Amino acid sequence: MIINKRKLASIILSFGMLSSMVGCSIKTNDSESYSITISNSNDKKLLNPLIKAGFNITEIPVTDNFPIYKLENNIPEYFTKVQPTMDGGNIYNIYQPFSYDKCCTVKEFKKYIGSNNITWDDVRTSLKNNNNIEENIKEIILNGINNLENNKFNIDLSVLNYNLKTLKLEYSTKDEYLPVEVLAKFEAINHTIYINPNAKNDPMFNDIVIHEVLGHGSNIAYLDDSNIYCSTTFGCAIIEDQNVLLGDIILGKSLEEGLAEYIRCISTNKIIDVN
Repeated sequence: MIINKRKLASIILSFGMLSSMVGCSIKTNDSESYSITISNSNDKKLLNPLIKAGFNITEIPVTDNFPIYKLENNIPEYFTKVQPTMDGGNIYNIYQPFSYDKCCTVKEFKKYIGSNNITWDDVRTSLKNNNNIEENIKEIILNGINNLENNKFNIDLSVLNYNLKTLKLEYSTKDEYLPVEVLAKFEAINHTIYINPNAKNDPMFNDIVIHEVLGHGSNIAYLDDSNIYCSTTFGCAIIEDQNVLLGDIILGKSLEEGLAEYIRCISTNKIIDVN
């Protein structure tokens, strides 16, 4: 998505969902569609290179001076060519460093996989039939699923059921460059939960597994055949008039982690630790 603040002569390129963040939309044939109207010459100059590169762009006019543009697809290679900042260092690090043709919500995702009315029994069956997950981990996940059902947790199960069919677990360290140790990470593009080997002896190991598998696995997914990305976040990059990169930010990351932690607590019958 691109948010253009004309007074600042800069744009924010955003990738991901828009319908969950903006409460207005135009329904056409059971799908959300928005017309593209580029009336400002500055908008046109900034958007044309993106259109030429293959981006599909839609627009919502929030106010006369504040339209919101969304990049429906992602071409990460394009942004490696963006000019670096004034100090010579390109700080752009796209949050979704992979290509996709469409980004959608959890509600929209099930129409792409052709599933509806998924039950808890369906989820348990998908887990049981997944030979990529070791039995002790399956037991942890199964207990979490049973707790969610017993607690009458109301959530669309389409994404979780899809992930449990294809999910793999790998014991390896991710994101070594971060100042903190990452104990686990779910990468939907690879259908893999990466678990830090140091987490095996952590007293919170079961909670870590539940957070990633049931927490993130219920809301994030990647459909290989159609290049569909289901997400609750989108990344943004602020670019000046002359294609000079100013910075980047992730929108919705706190919501994504908070939701995963909330599901984790319901799955383990624990009270949320506000710390």
